[in-house]
Amino acid sequence: MINRRKFLQMSTAGVAAGAVGLGLPSVAAAQTGAPAAPPGTVGAPIRRYSGTDLDSWEMVLGDGLWTATGQAPPAVSDLAAAHYGSHSTLSANVWQRGVMAHNINFRRIIDDEALNNVHACSFEFRLPYLPEIGAWPNNIQTIEGGLFVWDGGGIRKDIGVGFQWLLNPWMADQGDVRYWHRGKQGSWKSGGYLEPDMQWHKMEFVVDPTRNTGSVVLDGVELSSHWVAENKEGWGTETAARLQLELISLWPGDNSTAPRSETEFRNWYWDWYTPA
Repeated sequence: MINRRKFLQMSTAGVAAGAVGLGLPSVAAAQTGAPAAPPGTVGAPIRRYSGTDLDSWEMVLGDGLWTATGQAPPAVSDLAAAHYGSHSTLSANVWQRGVMAHNINFRRIIDDEALNNVHACSFEFRLPYLPEIGAWPNNIQTIEGGLFVWDGGGIRKDIGVGFQWLLNPWMADQGDVRYWHRGKQGSWKSGGYLEPDMQWHKMEFVVDPTRNTGSVVLDGVELSSHWVAENKEGWGTETAARLQLELISLWPGDNSTAPRSETEFRNWYWDWYTPA
């Protein structure tokens, strides 16, 4: 049976002991707005990118894919992004086929200075439905996101932080909030728990390529996380920073149909700071 905790359970030593088990405040009431200046920086942001929705972002098919017998493999045509000014709705497996499709929307800035600055970002996300066993027409596998800088002209590694909220209701660890862990191939590791709900939540990332550090904060509570640096085959020689927001549709097994998945995103900020 899933433990229906109403709080995030941290495993990081960097979080004060008194924070473990705290009930989280309403994001809409207390957590909106731009990210605070991260430690180890000086002055105000030297750049700010922001928006209320994800209009003009790029959309690609990710690698979290599955194809049931008799189905065509997932393609970009199985994804959608709708922008309403107040928020964006990202969708995966829009035709409700027997596939698992991975929708990645990202904002990319190509600039050598990305390696010389500290990056702080925030965004809000929400499920417009509850992921439950047998739910139709909407259900979901995961919500994900990350902030990375690709050093294509130097060490040729993709450096940054990432998170995943596991939402598949058939899985015993539904509600796990995971972080992308460094390793030869990389892997997801549990860093906390968030009860699946339909409320707005706020995620904040910090990536500091000058010190090889990063952090992940959900609803004002720091999660266990890792700064990662990974090789990427076939990537270019440019320096490019990117903020990416994602969802993966429900794993269908070998069924010929599966639910559509949707997630709403809004109020994103991405600030660049000079390191101290």
